[in-house]
Amino acid sequence: MPRAKYKPITTKNLARTMIAILAMDPPDLAILAERMAADVELTTPLAEAFKQCNWAIAPNCDNLPALFDAILQLQKDVRTQFVDNLNRLLNDLLVEDFFGTEGQADPRGSHRDLDVD
Repeated sequence: MPRAKYKPITTKNLARTMIAILAMDPPDLAILAERMAADVELTTPLAEAFKQCNWAIAPNCDNLPALFDAILQLQKDVRTQFVDNLNRLLNDLLVEDFFGTEGQADPRGSHRDLDVD
C-alpha cells in the first residue's frame, strides 16, 4: 500500500503523525525517541507546560504514547511550538537519509514523486 504524500505537521494533523511515529520499526523508533529527548528546544517548552498543568509526566520520551497523549491535551500555542520543533527535528533526520534516500518512510508522508518548485 503506498504511503500518503508528505505534508508538514500542523496542529490539525499532529495526532496522525504521532500514530505514524509510534508505528515505526522499533529500532528506528528508539533512535527517534533518543533524538527527541536530546533536543532541548523540543523538550524544555513541554516540561514547562506540564509543570504549569501540574502533570507528573517528564518529556523524556521513555513512554512516547503517554507523552503524545499529554501533548495533545496541551493548549494550542504549546502544541504549535511542539509541531514547529518536531518538523525541524524530522527535517534534520530527513537530510541524514534516516527515512530512506527519498524520504519514503517519513512519518509525515512519503517524499517520493513530490512536485519541486
